[in-house]
Amino acid sequence: MSTEPTSWQDVSPPTAPVIPSGSRKRIDVQALARQQGVEPIEDPDVLRGDFWPEDESIDDFLRELRASRRDTMS
Repeated sequence: MSTEPTSWQDVSPPTAPVIPSGSRKRIDVQALARQQGVEPIEDPDVLRGDFWPEDESIDDFLRELRASRRDTMS
């Protein structure tokens, strides 16, 4: 059974640490990356998403993106 997302709407945003409002605490980004097990990317092609059908244009994608944002705003 595949766990790959079937559309961009199935992709969850990464969680970020919660920092109290007004906090002046500095975050050591390298320490945070180590804590989360993040490593440098060797090949930028691994970041390429393969979730949009090749036969649909960027205009279709942008239309869907805007529509989904309108839906979450209402």
